[in-house]
This record gives sequence, structure tokens and C-alpha cells, in this order.
Amino acid sequence: MTWSQGHRWTAEVELPCSQAYFYKYVIEEDHGRQSVEWQQGSNRVLTVPDLTDPSAGPLIEAHDCWSGDPVSSSVMQTTTDFAAGAKSWPTSAEQRLKTFVETTNVTLKSLREDLLRLAESIGDEDREGEE
Repeated sequence: MTWSQGHRWTAEVELPCSQAYFYKYVIEEDHGRQSVEWQQGSNRVLTVPDLTDPSAGPLIEAHDCWSGDPVSSSVMQTTTDFAAGAKSWPTSAEQRLKTFVETTNVTLKSLREDLLRLAESIGDEDREGEE
């Protein structure tokens, strides 16, 4: 992470899409060999939407705070579509998780339907081979 005036720390990371990430901050010394202080409270949550999600852009901006309850002061998260200049994505932890679960359920339903069609197709081929 990089420090800047106003005690702001920034970092850029690449994360796989369609995932939920739980994390905490820790202050370390001696180049990460010694933990000085872990962030208190529950873990934070960051969800990375599926690239096929129409509300998702190519970049996620997450703004977080060291202090406070992570549920009440959860990560403020938006996706940015530079071409359209628009920002969108749920900002509360609960809403992000709900959206993530809903998207995952839609994907699972689609995959289940694909598997059923494939099984039916295999069954049709087996019956033709028996004739």
C-alpha cells in the first residue's frame, strides 16, 4: 500500500471476477515480519461482479476505513465504466452479498439447465445406439 497526505493508503490489486472477498487490515513492522495491530471487529467484505453483469465496469473502486464497525461502515464500492462514465454497484455489505448470491444462483440455474440438456442428449444417443 502507498501512503499519501491525509493519512490515505491506496493499493491496486487484480482479483478474479465473480468472487466475494473477506479481509482485515493489519499494521506491520519490519517489512511484514511482525504484526503490530490487527483491525478490530468483523471482517470486511468486497465482492467482484461477473464481467457479464451489465452493471459491472472494468474497474472497481473500494473506499474503506480502518475504524468503525465493518457492517455499519462497510466498504463503499462502485464499478466504473470509463467509456460510459458511469458508476454503479451496491454499496452496503449486505446488498453486495445479496447481489452476489442472486447472480450466483442465476448462473447455477443456467448451468443446471445445460447439464440436464446434455444428459438428455446423451440419453437420446444411448437409445439410438441400442436400436
